[in-house]
Amino acid sequence: MFSTPATIAGAWVEEVAPGAYAKTLSEHDIRALWNHDTNIVLGRNKAGTLKLWEDGHGLQTEITPPDNEWGRPVLDAVKRGAFDFCEKPVSDNALVDRVEQALARSAQVLQVQIQRELVGRMLAGLTERELAVMRLMLDGLPNKLIADQLQISVRTVEVHRARVFDKMRVKSAVELANALQHR
Repeated sequence: MFSTPATIAGAWVEEVAPGAYAKTLSEHDIRALWNHDTNIVLGRNKAGTLKLWEDGHGLQTEITPPDNEWGRPVLDAVKRGAFDFCEKPVSDNALVDRVEQALARSAQVLQVQIQRELVGRMLAGLTERELAVMRLMLDGLPNKLIADQLQISVRTVEVHRARVFDKMRVKSAVELANALQHR
């Protein structure tokens, strides 16, 4: 990030000013390398497979790796949800911290996926009439107006509303709205 001190390898502090990359970005052939290996080029700005630009925060990067024996593993790692990387040498504490952060993030993502699947299964169990009552209920309509719009009795609306709450495992319209937000 621009104008933010960064400690490099625990040995020195560097602070990059806005505009510091402008000349290099416009004049040089810059390469993105795998593990600092000049034989494994993931992208080049002059080839259009590496895009670098400055924004208000710092240097931004977009790489289109090649479809070959070293590009595919990079794409696979990203698709599998690669969380971060550590530069060598890395301290044991830093590595453990990153693994713990990745596990915590993974648990959050998994919980959201489980919740979405559960809500989807519960919604699939609703009848067309229950879905219609639910939509109008979530629009904030009282039972009388729902009954008028659906041309059914208020008592029938109350029955459908109770079934929606039961099937969706909620006790109120607010709980229902919150559950559906995560879908």
